[in-house]
Amino acid sequence: MANIDRTSLPAGVFAGSEAGVECAIERAILTSCVLAWLGATISTLLLHSDSEVHALLCPVRTGCEAVLSSRYAAMLGIPLPWYGVGFYLSLLVLLLTAYGTASRRSRVRLLGAGLSLSVIGASASAVMMFIQFGVLRAFCPLCTASALVSASLVVASAQAERRAEKADFRGHRAGALALGMFALVSAAPHLVSGTSARSGVLALVDGEAFTRKQMEEEMGASLQTLQRSIYAIEFEWVRRKVEGALLAAEAKKAKTTVPELLAAQMGAVKPGSDMEIDARLASKGFARTPETAAPIRDELLAERREIARVAYLEELAKNHRVEVFLKQPPVTALKIDLAGAKVSGPQDAKVQLVVFSDFECQHCADLSSVLTRARAEFPKEVMVAFRQFPIERHQRALPAAIAAECAAEQGKFWEYHDKLHAQRGDLSDAAIASIATALNLDEARFRECQASGRARAAVEASRADAIKNGLEGVPALFLNGKKIGGMIEYEHLAEKIRGALKNSTTATGDTDEKDREEAK
Repeated sequence: MANIDRTSLPAGVFAGSEAGVECAIERAILTSCVLAWLGATISTLLLHSDSEVHALLCPVRTGCEAVLSSRYAAMLGIPLPWYGVGFYLSLLVLLLTAYGTASRRSRVRLLGAGLSLSVIGASASAVMMFIQFGVLRAFCPLCTASALVSASLVVASAQAERRAEKADFRGHRAGALALGMFALVSAAPHLVSGTSARSGVLALVDGEAFTRKQMEEEMGASLQTLQRSIYAIEFEWVRRKVEGALLAAEAKKAKTTVPELLAAQMGAVKPGSDMEIDARLASKGFARTPETAAPIRDELLAERREIARVAYLEELAKNHRVEVFLKQPPVTALKIDLAGAKVSGPQDAKVQLVVFSDFECQHCADLSSVLTRARAEFPKEVMVAFRQFPIERHQRALPAAIAAECAAEQGKFWEYHDKLHAQRGDLSDAAIASIATALNLDEARFRECQASGRARAAVEASRADAIKNGLEGVPALFLNGKKIGGMIEYEHLAEKIRGALKNSTTATGDTDEKDREEAK
């Protein structure tokens, strides 16, 4: 083919060709910018799962909750959408800088870095798509859209880099700044609200933040009690719905009704034997007669039917895809002041049990026996701290608490504590004085303490701390700062103690391993 002489052709021919190449480069870069902005928008929507837009684009029935609530939805404690926001915004900065620079060499380098970042993002998205479809067997439209955007970015970034290597154009700094400001203005409100939600900011007034942590510290255990109560109500509703759906599906499959299905399952349940009935009557202190045996027989049959029903539902659940996204509220550890507490056990014990109690409360007396067993079984691992919380409606609780404080001045708190609980309600002045005599306390010193007011001041300080922590009743038991209830069976408490000891050992082991690695 003959060489074309540029001088023999109109100048506008090559000028138009170069302008077309420049436009192609600009289009490729701007397309990548739009895709990066779109990806950042999708990631911010994933962060705001409670928004109406998120609900519209990612309905529950599509499987969004299964993906966003799974153990794969966060890495190093940070939700994956935040990584997506960082990825897309970083890529957008590279692309806008390339669009605004006048240096061809710098533009090519920036676009090359953007291509490398796009490949990394697309690879991560491919892994997440495999987890979504292959492991979780769910479909999240927004997650899938983000993956498609990241794949498109690889193509657009590669095209922009290839065209930038072949031709050049003057950078558009003003245009890049304008596009950057648009992206910032459109994303900032969502990012700030997402950060505030994550950091626990509930309200802002002239820059002053009011956080969830502040609320939990001020409202204390009362807030946690309300949260657990709400959770229990919600869980019961979810349980009924799940069980109803399972039974309805199985009844439809068997071409029968739910009552008939349950009747067929419960019909095989046998009533309690005479030996079981006698044992239950003996535990209640009743003699066997036709009148007493009949309700016990019904009671045992009802219990067995409930056990059979639960077992049947658990078996049904294995054949259906059941996903429950209701999360139990976290239990926040409270900072309980132990300066005025009466402590039994090693101060550095791995498990610290703090009880707020009232000597006129019968449940408190029962819990005292449980805590004594815990100290006996775990003498080196458990510390028990007693805090005074005499309830105002208990008229003799305050005098008893003051007397216990006065016994503590003579080193006999726990002995006095045990005898007060053994009184089972008799907290008269005579009974309080008789306990002091039985323990060989200095009676003059004891009476002086009762009259002085310093013991009452200690009791009132403890009561104020209980109210500060949101306590409304007794007993209130805390394990390592977390409220675990009021009255509790010993087996349940022992299980919680063993769990806390196991967690403590695991944490210590992890720390030791980390120290060994650092030493290397």
